[in-house]
Order: sequence, then C-alpha cells, then structure tokens
Amino acid sequence: MGISPDKNNSVAGIVNFMRNIGSSVGTSMVTTIIARRSQFHQFRLVENARPDNPNFQNSMNGLKNLLLRSGVSGSGPDAQAGALARIYTAVQAQAATLAYVDTFMVLAVAGGVMFLLAFALRKNEPGGGHVVAE
Repeated sequence: MGISPDKNNSVAGIVNFMRNIGSSVGTSMVTTIIARRSQFHQFRLVENARPDNPNFQNSMNGLKNLLLRSGVSGSGPDAQAGALARIYTAVQAQAATLAYVDTFMVLAVAGGVMFLLAFALRKNEPGGGHVVAE
C-alpha cells in the first residue's frame, strides 16, 4: 500500500514551506554577514588612512596633483576633496571584497561541516518505517 494523496500533499507543502523559509533566512544571514564584515574591514583599512602615515600622504598628494593636472578639479581644496573621495571609494571596494571572501569562507566551512555530519546520520530504510493497515 502506498502513501495517501493527502499525506503526499502535506509533505510537499511542508517541504516547500521549509525551502522558502530557508532561502529567506539564508539570504538575510549572508547579507548581514557581508554588511558586518564590510564595516569591520572598512574600519581596519581606514586606520591606515591617517595624516601622519607617509604612504597615505603620498597617495593623497599624487591623486590631488593628478586631478589638478587633468582639469577635473579647479582648485586645490576641490582636488583634495576629490582625492579623499577616490581613496574612500577604493577603501569601500576593498572592504567589500574582503567581506565577500570572509562570507565565502564561512559558507565553505558550514558546508564542509554539514557534509561530514551527513555521514553521521543513520541510514534511511525506504519503506521500513510505515505501518501497513490490514
């Protein structure tokens, strides 16, 4: 005797519900991890963008001079603001890239753990668990 159609529909409904909830929760978790890790990396990268850092000053002066020579900025303060904006854009891009790398590592570790845990599960015996009505 097979599974009744009502039970089949109930199981399909539960599976679809769990799939939809899982994709929603998973998407929000990944988005949150990316946002938080991006903030963390941005904070760490901005620590190096201090006025007393000679590398930062060299980059700032080089970008400022490039903007003045190219005619993008009309004056020194505008060129300096443009250089700061470009440096900040680069910091944001680097922070986002590092956040994606972190998120990929978290997902890879979680996937590996789930893969290994699959071997710890008991073997499923198809048709072994239901009671047949007489």
